[in-house]
Amino acid sequence: MICKYCGAEFEDNALECPYCQSENTELADRMYEKQVGEVIGKIRNVNEEAKKEERRISRKAVKFFLISVVVLVAVIALWHVISEVSSVVEINKEKEKEEVYLAELDAYYQKGDYDGLHEYYYSNSGVFTFRAEKYREVVYAWRYMYNIGRFKAGEPLFPIAIYAILEDFNGLSRLAEEKTNDNTVYGNEDVLLGFMAESEEFLRETLGMTEAQIETVREAQLKQGSFDSTLQSIADEICNRLGIEEEY
Repeated sequence: MICKYCGAEFEDNALECPYCQSENTELADRMYEKQVGEVIGKIRNVNEEAKKEERRISRKAVKFFLISVVVLVAVIALWHVISEVSSVVEINKEKEKEEVYLAELDAYYQKGDYDGLHEYYYSNSGVFTFRAEKYREVVYAWRYMYNIGRFKAGEPLFPIAIYAILEDFNGLSRLAEEKTNDNTVYGNEDVLLGFMAESEEFLRETLGMTEAQIETVREAQLKQGSFDSTLQSIADEICNRLGIEEEY
């Protein structure tokens, strides 16, 4: 190295001229450039690492998102499967209850135990099925036989019960006519007509009603919850003739 100030020669790596102590500017420039290069290199390394970290985080985020989506889809699918299975189980339970219910109704029906049919039908109100319509018709009709049944069982009757029997006979007549002519076949025609025959026999033989009185009651146009003077007149005649009096 030649000193540019005094012209002396000295080592390239000396910080200053050993003769005039002037700064070795070339060495200083090289050291500066080296330091700047190192700093720039570090900055580049930091940037590169930052980019790598960003890509790594991005891949992790994508991976996490994909895993989350897969888990969510799996949970939804599992929920649907559980719902379907639960639904099938519930449907099967309801069908089983329905079959047991219908079997019991039919057992009472086949035996002609209409009191039992009526009681069982209403004690299982939690089961509803259109397949029970056959038994529903009979249950509704049998309700009109209630007061006649009380009389036959020997319970004391009063004038109001006689009027109720006439009112029930009118309702039974209308129901039997409707159900035997509505073009739906449940096989109840004989049962309903049997109720009618039993009721007519009771009116005729037990209450001593004439055919004209029976026909009048049958054809009466009664309104729900209203009092009918014609039926009351017939009930009064029956009570007077049979000595049925009010309870005091």
